[in-house]
Amino acid sequence: MTTSIITQQLDEARDDPRARARLIASMPWWSLMGNETRQWIGAHGTMAERQYLASVNSLLSSTWQVRQASLDVVAASLRQLAEQANPIMTVTPS
Repeated sequence: MTTSIITQQLDEARDDPRARARLIASMPWWSLMGNETRQWIGAHGTMAERQYLASVNSLLSSTWQVRQASLDVVAASLRQLAEQANPIMTVTPS
């Protein structure tokens, strides 16, 4: 589903709040976070739709932060294991 198709569908559902809500709720996150979709909802969406968009954005941001923190912990553990296996060779973070 490309963004232009999504905005076209949002335009078609502009006068039908239920159809628009179903469309927005069924969008995968990458479509919902597309620039044109966010701009359309910002300009034409209801307060609830804008809040839904903000909630999805917040959830995605939190998910990426947790993923990055987890990767940092794994990298530190691997460096520690490598240094324990060969104390002469120290591993520096990249």
